[in-house]
Parts: sequence; C-alpha cells; structure tokens
Amino acid sequence: MPDNIDIYRSAKVLIDKYGPAAESYAEELFEKHHANDDEKAAEVWLAIIKAIEVLLDSKGQVLH
Repeated sequence: MPDNIDIYRSAKVLIDKYGPAAESYAEELFEKHHANDDEKAAEVWLAIIKAIEVLLDSKGQVLH
C-alpha cells in the first residue's frame, strides 16, 4: 500500500483532471480491479476514493 501522502497526491491529480467526476472514475477502477480479484490494487483505489471524498465537499467543490 502506498503512503498516505501518495494516496492524497493521486486523489488530487484525479480531481484536477476530472473535477467532481474523479470519484466516479476512481470507483470504476476500484470495481475493475475488484472484479479481477486484484485486491491489492482495489485496496489502493478504495483509499484514493476515500481521499477524494475528503478533498471534495458535499457540493463537489475542492476543499484543499
């Protein structure tokens, strides 16, 4: 599992690229890896999803 700082950096890159749709994009990748029994990758994507949720408020606005 990558360090927490790397998870948040990845989340920030996705938010910068996809805006509020970053969470949906990350969820698709989580599902893909989970369906393929790649649990290590799925675990990383789940952490990225949680980081995206922290960085975005309920209106989809970037907090940080």
